[in-house]
Amino acid sequence: MIVDQITATPINLWNWGIANKKGRLQSVTNRNQFRMNLLPKANARITRAGIKFKGLAYGSEKSLNEQWYLKMKNQSIEVVYDPRSMNQIYIPHNGGESFEICYLLDTSVQYKDNTLDEVEFYKQLLQEVKSNEKNQQLENTVNTDSAIELIIKEATNQKKNTLNINQTKAEKLKNIKVNQRAEKLMNRQDEKFDLDVGKKSRKAEVVSFIKKETNQHSSSRLMTKLRKKRDEQLGKDD
Repeated sequence: MIVDQITATPINLWNWGIANKKGRLQSVTNRNQFRMNLLPKANARITRAGIKFKGLAYGSEKSLNEQWYLKMKNQSIEVVYDPRSMNQIYIPHNGGESFEICYLLDTSVQYKDNTLDEVEFYKQLLQEVKSNEKNQQLENTVNTDSAIELIIKEATNQKKNTLNINQTKAEKLKNIKVNQRAEKLMNRQDEKFDLDVGKKSRKAEVVSFIKKETNQHSSSRLMTKLRKKRDEQLGKDD
């Protein structure tokens, strides 16, 4: 070929081979077999979700019967495809003499009758939509954080403005402690746990009406004094 100054193009190689009787031509009677050997080849990956190729999921009768999704998980296999229609891909056998058809699974049926270019375009568009949605969520989060910080800042400034600037640090601490003790006393009765489930079955104690009424008034007066003391410390009006 070098001596004959043949440029290595498909048509030149063909014509030179015919003229010099090099090689042995084979007759192909199966039209589909011939077509399949003209299609581009690539690698697909076997997963639990099917045979993944170009982001789409495919399946075949053989792969299902032989449980490829379990026994050959994450293995790569050679496939043949037609970029003009992604409805199916093909697994060649015996050097291209036979092949197995893999069809789109339900998880990828939305891409039926689409070309490879259309599939890649839709995939890219989906990624852009997800990216825009993520950016929008991030922007909403930032706006929410800013609003919260503004509210906290305003509340802090308002609290500072209402504090008695003439009050010493010791007085402030004392007021806090008094208020805490008063609050604890008032809430203790309502918040306490009583886990004695047999209390209802006990015999009720007989208490005279006068004594009970006295205890109620005493307790009421105590709560009134505590609340009054707390309100005084907080600077509230009676």
